[in-house]
Amino acid sequence: MTGRVAGRPGSRERGPGRKRLTAMAKLWGAVAAMMLLSGCTGAGPTAPEAPQGSGTLVLGVREISGKPSAARIRPLPAIALYGDRRLIVPDSPEGALQHATVYPLTDERFRQVYADAHSAGLAIAHDYGDSTVQDGGVVVFTLGTADGPVITRAAKVGGNDEARRLERFRAGLTPATWPSSALAARPYPYEPERLAAIATMTGTAGPDVRPWPTDPLTGAQTVDGYCGIVEGPQIAEVTALARGATAATRWSNGGRVFQLDFRPLLPHETDCQSLGK
Repeated sequence: MTGRVAGRPGSRERGPGRKRLTAMAKLWGAVAAMMLLSGCTGAGPTAPEAPQGSGTLVLGVREISGKPSAARIRPLPAIALYGDRRLIVPDSPEGALQHATVYPLTDERFRQVYADAHSAGLAIAHDYGDSTVQDGGVVVFTLGTADGPVITRAAKVGGNDEARRLERFRAGLTPATWPSSALAARPYPYEPERLAAIATMTGTAGPDVRPWPTDPLTGAQTVDGYCGIVEGPQIAEVTALARGATAATRWSNGGRVFQLDFRPLLPHETDCQSLGK
C-alpha cells in the first residue's frame, strides 16, 4: 500500500472538522486585522482629541436649582476643566468671597475624563429635563469640541435613563477623592485676575451694614442683578472687603442698601455676560 494511513505520524486529516477549524482561524484573523486597522482594542470607540489652551473650556458642569428665584450666574460652575489640564471646582467660601481649588490633572486622567464625557453621550446636544418634577432643577453640561461647545441639560430629580446615566458620570467627577496618581501636582487655590460683584437691592438693612466705595447699581444688568467687574489695582481692596464680610453682610452707597455677591471669573469667562455659559 502506498497511501498514508490515518492516525499514523505524518498523516493529515482532511475531514470536515479540520476545514471548520481552518475557516474559524481565518475569520478570527480577519477580525484581528480589522481591529488593528481601526485602532480598536475592545475598549469602545476612541474619543477625538480634546481642545487645548488655558482659557478653553473642555468640560463644564453647572447645577441650577428649580426654584423660580434660583441664581443663574452667581454660583461658580460645579466643574470646569480646561485644555491646559486644570480642573477647577468650588471650595468653601472665604468670608463672602466664593473660593475655588485647582486640580492639575495628568495627561492620562485628562484624556480619560474627556473620553468618559463622550461615552456619556455629551458630544450630541440633548435636553433630558423632566417637566413633571416641580423645582427639580437641572444640570447643564458643556462639552468643548472642534466644532464648538455642545450643551446638554439633564434633570437633577427624576428624568429618564439618559439623565440618570449623566448623573452617574457627574458623580464620578470628584477630584478630591481621586488617587494622587491622577494629579500632575498638588491642588492649589485658584487666584483670579478678575472678580464679579453682583448687586441686588434689599428691603431691609439688617444688623451688618457696611459702606461700599462705589455705586454697584450702575453695572451691567443680568438675570441675577447688576454686575460689575473688578480687576487691576482694585482687586486686592475688594478681595479684602469680601473676605472680611459674610453672606449676611449688606452694603450701602448713596442712601441705598444692597446685597453683594463676590464671584471670581474663571479662565473662560471674560465679562458679566459670559457668566453662567
